[in-house]
Amino acid sequence: MVVHLTSWASGYVQQCSAPVITITDTTALDATLVSAESVSSAESSVPPSLPGYHTIRGTVYQTADGIRQPLAGAGVYYEPVWDIQVANTVTDGSGRFLLCGILSSASANLSAYAEHKGGWATVPPGQTEVEIDVR
Repeated sequence: MVVHLTSWASGYVQQCSAPVITITDTTALDATLVSAESVSSAESSVPPSLPGYHTIRGTVYQTADGIRQPLAGAGVYYEPVWDIQVANTVTDGSGRFLLCGILSSASANLSAYAEHKGGWATVPPGQTEVEIDVR
């Protein structure tokens, strides 16, 4: 059985996915929430990746009046299975984001939403950079 830990609080994001583990009667997991106002796309802002996991960074774009530009404040979600969000963040002022705790051996489904628009990307195993266009 696979269990995904997701935690939330208003104004906070869970930028790192909890690792996949074997559940026993004494299992404990930690999930770190970060203030959405202080989230960063810098690698140094998240803990080092565990073996078998990596970070994915990228930029969210929108096209307005024929001009493609980075989108600040978009929500970005990691979904190991579509519609099951286990990590999330928001883009910074340059449209950049960073998610961590991403399983290296599987494709990563990412979604981004802002202003009633959405975009999606499937990131191949091991790839660490992506662009997402919201439409």
